[in-house]
Amino acid sequence: MKEEELYKYCPKCGAKNLLKGKIDGLLCEKCGLEFFINPKPCCAAMIFNKDKELLLTKRGIDPYKGFWEFPGGFIKCSETAEEGLKRELKEELEIDLEVLENYKTESETYTYKDRDFEVLDIFYICSFSGKPSPKDDVVDYDFFSAKNLPKIKPEHKKIVDELIKNEKLT
Repeated sequence: MKEEELYKYCPKCGAKNLLKGKIDGLLCEKCGLEFFINPKPCCAAMIFNKDKELLLTKRGIDPYKGFWEFPGGFIKCSETAEEGLKRELKEELEIDLEVLENYKTESETYTYKDRDFEVLDIFYICSFSGKPSPKDDVVDYDFFSAKNLPKIKPEHKKIVDELIKNEKLT
């Protein structure tokens, strides 16, 4: 179910029959509220060791429980993407992160409890200090070469394939 399908009533006045298609979101005919449906911002860290192996974390919760992915997560209100990424890696791996460069952004659909949310992923190349220790929704972590990759979350697999093609991951 798409996010805009969740809203049956205007969140301001309670009126039924929100209009779709007039704007990028919903419009209430009664009070005129324009309710925009925007992507949820997420951040992910791309961390390489000296052997050009990539750090991935194993998900301990759904969606994609048991799959491997880049560490990171949702950015909170009033956080910058870099602040959110540092917070997420502190929560998930208990490491201090240094953001080195913005690698790219990607759009994806994130399905959670039968709801589809549009997500904007911001990928950063990073380094870290400290010894990683899995916490929160991460159950494991490891560094992987292109030759020994685990089962990766599909949205992140295409980024890993791009890293291999560009010889950033060997």
